[in-house]
Amino acid sequence: LTIASMIAEVVAEQSALADEVRAAEAADKGKTGTLPDELLVKIVTRKLNSTVCTNQGWVLDGFPTSLAQLKLLAPEKDDEEEEEAADAAEDDEAEGPPPKPPADLTPESVIVLHAPDESLKARVQAMSQPQVEATGMTQDQLTKRLQLYAQTSAPEGPHNPLMHKAVRALEPLELDTDTDGVDALLSKARLYLGKPRNYGPTEAEVQAKQERLAAIQAEKEAAEAKKAAERLEEEKVEREQLRAAEKARSAELEQQERELLEARSVPLRSYLMSEVIPTLTEGLIEVTKVRPDDPVDYLAEWLFKNNPIVE
Repeated sequence: LTIASMIAEVVAEQSALADEVRAAEAADKGKTGTLPDELLVKIVTRKLNSTVCTNQGWVLDGFPTSLAQLKLLAPEKDDEEEEEAADAAEDDEAEGPPPKPPADLTPESVIVLHAPDESLKARVQAMSQPQVEATGMTQDQLTKRLQLYAQTSAPEGPHNPLMHKAVRALEPLELDTDTDGVDALLSKARLYLGKPRNYGPTEAEVQAKQERLAAIQAEKEAAEAKKAAERLEEEKVEREQLRAAEKARSAELEQQERELLEARSVPLRSYLMSEVIPTLTEGLIEVTKVRPDDPVDYLAEWLFKNNPIVE
């Protein structure tokens, strides 16, 4: 990971950090071509805390360039904190899980490449114009960087990143590019770094995470089932209330109809009782007494003869 690639990645986004980087670049107006240390460390920290770096580890190329930057990235611990960290590391080693990067992003290994200024100048002179434009590495820029590097990398100097307490304890590997070829440098680096390892979660952590997720899913499903049951119960109560209301309404309508019929039947009943029922009753009694062969015809004849209106 280079600081240039991480800055380009941030600038391509639409985020608060990207706006902060653009504002810093606009304020600089090309005077220094660099961002403040605090902002650089914020960019690097975000990248190193990403999932891919957390699981696979990371290699920083050309950063930090000063002790101040490294202290911002990985604050120095006091003796008590270092003892606690050492005890934890011994416990991890005894149990056998793969090592994990510290939470404060302190590097586990440091490789320092030494190259003569003449070799670096020759490499810059051999660069094509597109490469120069892409990297911004002109002769003047290289001279400035070499001067800055000489100031910050002086042995035992106050600005040398190697003076960080945690880095001194790591015994950095120093390689000379002028005496060794690429293959030899890579071989030494492999021996120094050790076997490749994965910083991802252990099987126990994966299982614990799966169990947590399963418990969360079960709790979610139980909550959804409870909610669905409550919804069904509410719908059942609503249906029963609707049926009860409809039944009460039907009973009320029937009562109203009965009352209406009774009210309408009062004049008719009065008329029948006063004008029809008395004569009809006498006729029926007479039919029961005589018991004619044709009682209907007999009743009709009797009513005709005994009609009180006709009389």
